[in-house]
Amino acid sequence: MRAPQPGTLILALGGTISLSIVDGTATPTENIDNIAATLDHDSSKWKVVTRTFANKNSSAITIEDIIRLCQTINDARSEYSSFVVTTGTDTLEEVAFGLDLLLGKVTTIAVTGAMRPPYASDFDGPASLHAAIEHCQKPWPENAGVFVVMGGSAIPAHLAHKRSTSRLDAFVSTKVEFETEEFDLTASKDRALPLLGEKLLPSQSWKAVDIPIVGLSVSPALNAKRYADADGLVIACPGACSMAPETRLEMSKTLVPVMPVALVSRCEDGHADVSAHYPGYIEELESLGFKVREFHGLRPEKARLKLAFELMSQSIETS
Repeated sequence: MRAPQPGTLILALGGTISLSIVDGTATPTENIDNIAATLDHDSSKWKVVTRTFANKNSSAITIEDIIRLCQTINDARSEYSSFVVTTGTDTLEEVAFGLDLLLGKVTTIAVTGAMRPPYASDFDGPASLHAAIEHCQKPWPENAGVFVVMGGSAIPAHLAHKRSTSRLDAFVSTKVEFETEEFDLTASKDRALPLLGEKLLPSQSWKAVDIPIVGLSVSPALNAKRYADADGLVIACPGACSMAPETRLEMSKTLVPVMPVALVSRCEDGHADVSAHYPGYIEELESLGFKVREFHGLRPEKARLKLAFELMSQSIETS
C-alpha cells in the first residue's frame, strides 16, 4: 500500500453533534460540512475532507454499521493518513471499541462527538472536532490506533468510558495510568489488521447475532432457560465476577454447553486483576466453560461487541 498524503477524512454518523430542530423535534442532520467550515485550519498544510456516512441517533447505530465503517476506513487509508469519526455519545465507546477490534493500529482514528447540540449556547462540537483533527496531526506512532477525543482528553478506545449524560468531560479512562504507558512501536509500524478485521472486513454479509446483557445482583437465581434461544450471553456480575452458586450451577448445565457465556464485572474499573485474592475462583469458572480471562477489563457493552464479532467471524468461516 502506498503511503497516504497527510490529511484527515471526517466520517459523520449523526448524534448530538448533528442535531437540528425539525418540526419541534431534535433530529440528526447532515451538518458536518458546516461545522468543519467554522474551524481555523490551514488546508494547504493538512487536507481535511468531510463525508456523511450515516445520519442516525446513537441508539440506532448497529453492529453492521460499525463493520461497514471499518471497511470504509480500511479502503480509504491509502489516500488519507488519519480519520475522524463523529457520532452520538451514548454509543460512542462501542463505536470506538469496534473500530479498535477490527482495525487496531493500521491508521490513526479519533472518535468524537458533542455533549451539547448545535442550537445550545455552549455547543461543544467545533471544539471536539478541532481537538480530534489536532490529534490526527501528531507524529506517528504517538497517535497510532483508535482514541476517543473529547472533553480535553485523548483516551485509547478500549479504556474509554462515558460516566455522565451531561458533563462536557463525560468520557474518562477506566485505567488512569494509561498516559504513562509506552507505545507499542512494533505493532504500530506493522500496520497489519487484527485477526477479527482480516476475517470480517472482506465480507459483505454477516450473520446477525443475538447476545443479551444480563445483570446480576441480590436476587434469586437467574432463570437461565429464558435465554436458551440466544447466540451468546454476557453476564454483568458484581465485583470480580461474583455469582451465586445456584446461578452458576444452572447456567453451567443449561447455557454454557450450547452458547458462549462471557462473565464481566459491572464495575467501572474492571482492569485490576484481583484473582490472587480469591485463589481458584476464576479457574473454577473457566473449568465450567465460562469465558472470563479473554474478556478481562471489558465493560459489558464492549464484551458484547467483541463476542458478537467473534461469532460473526465464525459464521463466515463455516459458511
